[in-house]
Amino acid sequence: MPEAPIAEAVGDVLVLRPAAEHLKLEAAQAIAALLVEPRFKDVKKVLVVLERVRYVDSTGISLLVRMGSERALRLSNLSARIQSVLGGLKMLSLFQIHASEAEALAAFGVRR
Repeated sequence: MPEAPIAEAVGDVLVLRPAAEHLKLEAAQAIAALLVEPRFKDVKKVLVVLERVRYVDSTGISLLVRMGSERALRLSNLSARIQSVLGGLKMLSLFQIHASEAEALAAFGVRR
């Protein structure tokens, strides 16, 4: 069983940090479960910090696409490999991607 993602509220933004290096079925399920918890289910803005993620499969990509269709979603700290995978799938335009967590939070109008 993968480690649970780290979740924290920064202003009105939910910041999620997947703990797993592989964003695949188990990790995606852990994130999806977190998003329906009462404390997070009404959050409209989500930042996923992908600094630890080195691999993403179709389940992980599907989760990100679904999150982006349901909430304002930003991604940050993507590795070159993850950017390459999303680019190869012609999916980069589906996401607002930022180099750092601070940059993504600023784009949401939030500061730490």
